[in-house]
Amino acid sequence: MSFFVFFLLFFDFLLFFLFPFSFLTTFLIFLVIVFSKTFHCRWFIGDLVTGATGFLGSVHTRSLLSSFSPGDLRILAHPSEDVSFYADLGIDIFRRNLAIPSPLTGIMVDVTTVYHLAAIVVNDSVSREEMFRVNFEGTRALVDAFLRSTSSERFIFSSSLGVYGFSFPPYPIPETFPLNPQNNYHESKMLAERYLLNASSTYGFHASALRNTPIVGPFDTVTFSSRCSSSSYRGCFLPW
Repeated sequence: MSFFVFFLLFFDFLLFFLFPFSFLTTFLIFLVIVFSKTFHCRWFIGDLVTGATGFLGSVHTRSLLSSFSPGDLRILAHPSEDVSFYADLGIDIFRRNLAIPSPLTGIMVDVTTVYHLAAIVVNDSVSREEMFRVNFEGTRALVDAFLRSTSSERFIFSSSLGVYGFSFPPYPIPETFPLNPQNNYHESKMLAERYLLNASSTYGFHASALRNTPIVGPFDTVTFSSRCSSSSYRGCFLPW
C-alpha cells in the first residue's frame, strides 16, 4: 500500500479517537476505501507466483495484472530465465533454483497468497531424482517458507489429474477417488499434494491442490504440439 494511504489511515484513526463521530472521519474512511480500490492498493505485496515464465504461470500472472498493480506481485524465477518483461513492469522478482534444496529466506515477506505453478513436466530426459527435487522437495521448501511467514494466508498448488492414473470409470469421479500415479511426474505431484495438505490440516491455513487436466492455449509449447504430432490427432489446428 502506498505511503499516502498509510498516512490517511493513520490520520483517520487519530481523528476517530479524538472526534469519533466527526464528518471528517467518515469522509476520510470513504476516501481511503475509494483510493485503495481505484489504485488496487493492498496491505502487503499480495501474490507470489512461481513458474511465471512458463505456460500456465505466464497466463495466470497476466490475469493477476488485470486486477492488481505490478507492485502487488512477486514472482519466483529460475536464475537462467528471462524475466525482463516482468522487471520492466516493476514486479518484484525473486530468483532461485528449486532443484537446489535451500531455505527460501525472504521470499514470503509481505506475501498473502501463493500460486505454486512451477514444475518439471513429463519429460523422458529428466531423471527421477531431478523430477522429485523440483516438484516435491521444491514444493516442500515453499510450504516451509510459507509457514514461517506472518502474512501468508493461502497456498494454491497446481497438481495434475494424473495422480489418479490413466484408467477411469465411465462416470465422473470424486476427489476421494483412489490415487494411482503411473510415472515420476504424477508421483512427485502426489507427494507434494500430501505434504501441502497435511501442513494445511496441521497448521490451519487455506490450501488447495488443483488437479489440472492437460492445458492448451496461447504460449503453450508442449501439450498441444505433442498431441498434434501423434497419429491420433492428425489434422488438428491451432485455434489462436
